[in-house]
Amino acid sequence: MGAFFEAHIEQGPILEDEEKAIGIVRLGQGIRWYNIEVVGRPSHSGTTPMHLRKDAMLAASAIVTEMNAIAHRHENGLGTVGFMQVWPNSRNTIPGNVTFSADLRNPKPDVLLTMHEELLAFCKEIALDHGVDVNVDPFWYFAPVEFNASDDVKAATEKLGYSHMDIYAGAGHDACYMADLVPTGMIFTPCLNGISHNEAEYSSPEECAAGANVLLHAMLEASERIAKEHQ
Repeated sequence: MGAFFEAHIEQGPILEDEEKAIGIVRLGQGIRWYNIEVVGRPSHSGTTPMHLRKDAMLAASAIVTEMNAIAHRHENGLGTVGFMQVWPNSRNTIPGNVTFSADLRNPKPDVLLTMHEELLAFCKEIALDHGVDVNVDPFWYFAPVEFNASDDVKAATEKLGYSHMDIYAGAGHDACYMADLVPTGMIFTPCLNGISHNEAEYSSPEECAAGANVLLHAMLEASERIAKEHQ
Protein backbone atom coordinates (compact mmCIF):
# COMPACT_ATOMS: atom_id res chain seq x y z
CA MET A 1 0.00 0.00 0.00
CA GLY A 2 1.55 3.29 -1.09
CA ALA A 3 -0.78 5.81 0.53
CA PHE A 4 -4.21 6.23 2.10
CA PHE A 5 -6.71 9.04 1.55
CA GLU A 6 -10.05 9.78 3.16
CA ALA A 7 -12.74 12.29 2.23
CA HIS A 8 -15.09 13.35 5.02
CA ILE A 9 -17.37 16.15 6.07
CA GLU A 10 -15.61 18.50 8.44
CA GLN A 11 -18.00 17.84 11.37
CA GLY A 12 -17.36 21.46 12.33
CA PRO A 13 -18.30 24.97 11.15
CA ILE A 14 -14.90 26.36 10.08
CA LEU A 15 -14.99 25.72 6.31
CA GLU A 16 -18.53 27.05 6.08
CA ASP A 17 -17.58 30.14 8.10
CA GLU A 18 -14.46 30.76 5.98
CA GLU A 19 -16.37 30.03 2.74
CA LYS A 20 -13.85 27.41 1.60
CA ALA A 21 -14.77 24.39 -0.51
CA ILE A 22 -11.98 22.08 0.67
CA GLY A 23 -10.10 21.62 3.93
CA ILE A 24 -6.59 20.19 3.59
CA VAL A 25 -6.18 18.31 6.84
CA ARG A 26 -2.64 18.70 8.18
CA LEU A 27 -3.08 17.40 11.73
CA GLY A 28 -5.36 15.09 13.66
CA GLN A 29 -6.52 16.19 17.07
CA GLY A 30 -4.95 14.62 20.13
CA ILE A 31 -7.48 13.61 22.76
CA ARG A 32 -7.34 12.99 26.51
CA TRP A 33 -10.44 11.66 28.25
CA TYR A 34 -11.01 11.57 31.99
CA ASN A 35 -13.56 10.38 34.50
CA ILE A 36 -13.53 12.75 37.48
CA GLU A 37 -15.18 12.09 40.84
CA VAL A 38 -15.58 14.71 43.55
CA VAL A 39 -16.42 13.29 46.98
CA GLY A 40 -17.76 15.74 49.55
CA ARG A 41 -20.36 15.35 52.28
CA PRO A 42 -24.12 15.34 51.71
CA SER A 43 -26.00 17.50 54.19
CA HIS A 44 -29.20 19.52 54.53
CA SER A 45 -29.25 22.74 52.53
CA GLY A 46 -31.31 24.55 55.13
CA THR A 47 -29.39 23.60 58.26
CA THR A 48 -25.74 23.53 57.20
CA PRO A 49 -23.86 26.88 57.36
CA MET A 50 -21.85 27.76 54.28
CA HIS A 51 -18.50 27.58 56.08
CA LEU A 52 -19.19 24.01 57.32
CA ARG A 53 -20.11 22.55 53.96
CA LYS A 54 -18.20 20.11 51.79
CA ASP A 55 -20.12 20.77 48.61
CA ALA A 56 -19.09 18.37 45.86
CA MET A 57 -21.02 20.34 43.23
CA LEU A 58 -19.29 23.59 44.08
CA ALA A 59 -15.88 21.95 43.70
CA ALA A 60 -16.95 20.19 40.50
CA SER A 61 -18.24 23.44 39.00
CA ALA A 62 -14.86 25.07 39.63
CA ILE A 63 -13.17 22.24 37.70
CA VAL A 64 -15.65 22.60 34.83
CA THR A 65 -14.88 26.32 34.67
CA GLU A 66 -11.14 25.61 34.72
CA MET A 67 -11.54 23.19 31.80
CA ASN A 68 -12.82 26.10 29.77
CA ALA A 69 -9.99 28.34 30.98
CA ILE A 70 -7.34 25.75 30.10
CA ALA A 71 -8.72 25.49 26.57
CA HIS A 72 -8.64 29.27 26.13
CA ARG A 73 -5.07 29.54 27.42
CA HIS A 74 -3.68 27.35 24.62
CA GLU A 75 -3.91 27.84 20.87
CA ASN A 76 -6.32 25.31 19.31
CA GLY A 77 -7.15 24.04 22.81
CA LEU A 78 -10.56 22.51 23.47
CA GLY A 79 -12.13 21.52 26.78
CA THR A 80 -15.52 19.90 27.28
CA VAL A 81 -17.61 18.39 30.07
CA GLY A 82 -20.49 16.56 28.46
CA PHE A 83 -21.72 14.23 31.22
CA MET A 84 -22.41 14.79 34.90
CA GLN A 85 -24.04 12.67 37.60
CA VAL A 86 -24.99 14.14 41.00
CA TRP A 87 -25.70 12.22 44.19
CA PRO A 88 -28.07 12.23 46.00
CA ASN A 89 -29.60 14.57 43.37
CA SER A 90 -32.09 16.11 45.79
CA ARG A 91 -33.32 19.71 45.72
CA ASN A 92 -32.62 20.43 49.39
CA THR A 93 -29.46 18.33 49.85
CA ILE A 94 -25.92 19.59 49.38
CA PRO A 95 -24.38 17.20 46.84
CA GLY A 96 -22.06 14.65 48.39
CA ASN A 97 -20.74 13.08 45.19
CA VAL A 98 -20.40 14.36 41.65
CA THR A 99 -18.95 12.35 38.77
CA PHE A 100 -18.39 13.85 35.34
CA SER A 101 -16.54 13.43 32.09
CA ALA A 102 -13.69 15.65 30.93
CA ASP A 103 -12.38 15.97 27.37
CA LEU A 104 -9.20 17.88 26.48
CA ARG A 105 -7.99 18.19 22.88
CA ASN A 106 -5.11 19.76 21.00
CA PRO A 107 -3.33 18.86 17.75
CA LYS A 108 0.13 19.38 19.31
CA PRO A 109 1.33 16.67 21.74
CA ASP A 110 3.42 18.99 23.94
CA VAL A 111 0.54 21.45 24.33
CA LEU A 112 -1.91 18.65 25.12
CA LEU A 113 0.47 17.35 27.78
CA THR A 114 0.66 20.83 29.34
CA MET A 115 -3.14 21.04 29.38
CA HIS A 116 -3.26 17.62 31.06
CA GLU A 117 -0.79 18.68 33.75
CA GLU A 118 -2.69 21.92 34.39
CA LEU A 119 -5.93 19.99 34.91
CA LEU A 120 -4.34 17.55 37.38
CA ALA A 121 -2.70 20.40 39.33
CA PHE A 122 -5.97 22.32 39.52
CA CYS A 123 -7.88 19.27 40.77
CA LYS A 124 -5.36 18.88 43.61
CA GLU A 125 -5.72 22.56 44.47
CA ILE A 126 -9.52 22.36 44.51
CA ALA A 127 -9.45 19.30 46.77
CA LEU A 128 -7.40 21.22 49.34
CA ASP A 129 -9.38 24.45 49.08
CA HIS A 130 -12.79 22.79 49.39
CA GLY A 131 -11.94 19.96 51.79
CA VAL A 132 -13.12 17.30 49.35
CA ASP A 133 -11.54 14.36 47.55
CA VAL A 134 -11.03 14.67 43.80
CA ASN A 135 -10.30 11.41 41.98
CA VAL A 136 -9.11 11.76 38.40
CA ASP A 137 -9.01 8.74 36.09
CA PRO A 138 -7.18 9.65 32.82
CA PHE A 139 -8.45 6.51 31.15
CA TRP A 140 -7.88 7.25 27.45
CA TYR A 141 -5.27 9.01 25.34
CA PHE A 142 -5.17 9.36 21.57
CA ALA A 143 -1.95 10.91 20.32
CA PRO A 144 -2.05 13.78 17.80
CA VAL A 145 -1.54 12.74 14.19
CA GLU A 146 0.41 14.35 11.35
CA PHE A 147 -0.90 13.66 7.85
CA ASN A 148 2.19 13.50 5.67
CA ALA A 149 0.44 13.07 2.31
CA SER A 150 -1.29 16.45 2.66
CA ASP A 151 0.77 17.94 -0.15
CA ASP A 152 -0.88 15.50 -2.58
CA VAL A 153 -4.27 16.78 -1.42
CA LYS A 154 -3.15 20.39 -1.81
CA ALA A 155 -1.76 19.78 -5.31
CA ALA A 156 -5.02 18.13 -6.39
CA THR A 157 -7.12 20.93 -4.89
CA GLU A 158 -5.11 23.66 -6.59
CA LYS A 159 -5.13 21.80 -9.92
CA LEU A 160 -8.92 21.63 -9.76
CA GLY A 161 -9.23 25.29 -8.73
CA TYR A 162 -11.22 24.85 -5.51
CA SER A 163 -10.94 27.38 -2.70
CA HIS A 164 -9.17 25.76 0.25
CA MET A 165 -7.48 26.16 3.61
CA ASP A 166 -5.30 24.13 5.93
CA ILE A 167 -7.26 22.65 8.82
CA TYR A 168 -6.95 19.98 11.51
CA ALA A 169 -9.25 17.06 12.23
CA GLY A 170 -11.08 17.58 15.49
CA ALA A 171 -12.62 14.11 15.65
CA GLY A 172 -11.26 10.60 15.22
CA HIS A 173 -11.14 9.12 11.69
CA ASP A 174 -9.91 5.98 9.94
CA ALA A 175 -7.12 8.11 8.48
CA CYS A 176 -5.82 8.86 11.97
CA TYR A 177 -5.03 5.19 12.44
CA MET A 178 -3.76 4.63 8.91
CA ALA A 179 -1.28 7.48 9.35
CA ASP A 180 0.77 5.17 11.58
CA LEU A 181 1.21 2.77 8.67
CA VAL A 182 1.44 4.67 5.37
CA PRO A 183 1.53 8.26 4.05
CA THR A 184 -1.99 9.55 4.66
CA GLY A 185 -4.10 12.52 3.63
CA MET A 186 -7.57 13.78 4.49
CA ILE A 187 -9.98 15.94 2.53
CA PHE A 188 -12.67 17.88 4.39
CA THR A 189 -15.81 19.28 2.83
CA PRO A 190 -18.17 21.74 4.54
CA CYS A 191 -21.28 20.62 6.41
CA LEU A 192 -24.22 22.84 7.32
CA ASN A 193 -23.71 24.54 10.70
CA GLY A 194 -20.97 22.02 11.50
CA ILE A 195 -23.56 19.42 12.55
CA SER A 196 -22.79 15.70 12.14
CA HIS A 197 -24.06 12.34 13.43
CA ASN A 198 -27.50 13.92 13.46
CA GLU A 199 -30.60 14.02 11.27
CA ALA A 200 -29.78 17.67 10.47
CA GLU A 201 -26.40 16.76 8.95
CA TYR A 202 -26.18 18.11 5.40
CA SER A 203 -23.63 18.68 2.67
CA SER A 204 -24.80 19.79 -0.76
CA PRO A 205 -24.32 17.54 -3.80
CA GLU A 206 -21.84 20.11 -5.14
CA GLU A 207 -19.79 20.01 -1.92
CA CYS A 208 -19.75 16.22 -1.95
CA ALA A 209 -18.72 16.20 -5.62
CA ALA A 210 -15.83 18.57 -4.90
CA GLY A 211 -14.58 16.32 -2.10
CA ALA A 212 -14.83 13.19 -4.26
CA ASN A 213 -13.05 14.98 -7.12
CA VAL A 214 -10.18 16.01 -4.87
CA LEU A 215 -10.02 12.48 -3.45
CA LEU A 216 -9.65 11.04 -6.97
CA HIS A 217 -6.97 13.51 -8.02
CA ALA A 218 -5.07 13.22 -4.74
CA MET A 219 -4.81 9.47 -5.39
CA LEU A 220 -3.59 10.19 -8.92
CA GLU A 221 -1.02 12.67 -7.58
CA ALA A 222 0.23 10.09 -5.07
CA SER A 223 0.31 7.32 -7.69
CA GLU A 224 2.44 9.41 -10.04
CA ARG A 225 4.75 10.48 -7.23
CA ILE A 226 5.22 6.92 -5.92
CA ALA A 227 5.83 5.62 -9.46
CA LYS A 228 8.61 8.19 -9.96
CA GLU A 229 10.16 7.31 -6.61
CA HIS A 230 10.42 3.65 -7.66
CA GLN A 231 11.85 4.25 -11.12
